[in-house]
Formats: sequence, C-alpha cells, structure tokens
Amino acid sequence: GLGEVAQKVGDDESAHAFFTHAVELSPKTAAYRLRLGELHGRHGESAEAVRQLEQAHALAPKDRDIACALSGAYVAVDDWAKARKILDKVLRGQGVLAAHYCLRGMALQHLGELDAALADFKQAARVAPAYADAWMALADLYRARGELRSAASCAEQAQRLAPDSVAVAMVCGDVELVQGNSQQAAEQFRRAITLGADTPYALAKLSIALIQYGDIVEAIDAMEKAHTL
Repeated sequence: GLGEVAQKVGDDESAHAFFTHAVELSPKTAAYRLRLGELHGRHGESAEAVRQLEQAHALAPKDRDIACALSGAYVAVDDWAKARKILDKVLRGQGVLAAHYCLRGMALQHLGELDAALADFKQAARVAPAYADAWMALADLYRARGELRSAASCAEQAQRLAPDSVAVAMVCGDVELVQGNSQQAAEQFRRAITLGADTPYALAKLSIALIQYGDIVEAIDAMEKAHTL
C-alpha cells in the first residue's frame, strides 16, 4: 500500500523500496511482484521487469493483468515470440479486450505472420470500433502490404478517433508519403511534432516529405535539427 501511495505522489524511489520489501516479506504473492516488475519496466529496466513478471506469472498463471504486463515486458526486450505465446493464452480466456488482440497482432506482425496479424487487428476493431489503436495498426499493416487505399481509409478513421495522438499522426504521415502525397505527409509530420514528437525520427520524416515536394530550405532546417538532437 505504501508503494502505491508513493507512486501516486511521484516518488518512484520510495515506491521501489516499498515494493521490494513487500516481495521480501511475501515472495509468493504475485501481485507484489507485478507492481515491482511494472515499476522496473516504466524506468527502462527491462531485464529486471521480465524477471519479476515471469516470477509473478509462474505464481498466478491465470492472472490476465500479469500476463499482459509480461507480454509488454517481452516486447520491451524485443522478444516477440514469447510475447505472442503469452498473448495466445490471454486470448483463450474470458473477457478478452480489443487491446489484447492488438498486442498479439503487433507480435505476429514482427514475426512476419502478416495474415494472422491482420485478422487480429480486424478483430480488435470489431470488438471496439472506437479503439483508435486498432485502426492505426490496420493502417500501418495495410501500408506495409502495399494496400494503400485500405491504409488511407484506416488512417483517416484512426485520426478521427484520436486527433491528438502523436503515433496516429506519424502513421498517417507514412501512409501519405507512400502514396506520393508529400505535402499532406509533411502536414502530418508537422502535426506529430507539434503534439510532442520533436524527435530526430519525426524531423527526418518531415525533411523527406519536404524534399519530395520541393521545400528544400525547410527540409535542411528540419534535418539540421534532427542531427543536433
């Protein structure tokens, strides 16, 4: 309880100490290891997050929250095969959410199983039609498959549902870029940067779009800023 309060007031250092002590006092309580693992994950300590969450999962193999947290930890260490295996179990249970289908779809996409990934993303959109992440994932996968009309339609739907999402704006920009709509792509990348994606990656994408429609001066500015970052 002290650890959860510490987290709520932004004192993660104390939260870590409290969660660690809880685990020491009761090492077979899965919920304590879940909290500790999630905290490690938020701080980028991915290997320790996996270790704690694997132990939590072994203690409570039917706990969906632990399984989903563990799948996310596997994603953080780029172990998509293990993430997919855990999510297969989650999706065989009751009360499956759209997010669970999206997570497994992402794992399948990274493993090269594109048809299966597409089926999961479509199911996520059916389960929750207002879930923007499902439409964004569909847009990105259709773009990768070269099905540009479907990609554009799904990207538009994602942006209608989540107009302030950086990730959606970036995917929309990628879809516009691959269609040759460089000016619209630049607008989407600018939008992503305005919303908070002021990163070398976003700026490089913007500069590519700007070069393609002939705004070389702004393209150089964007690339120089990307290089500085």
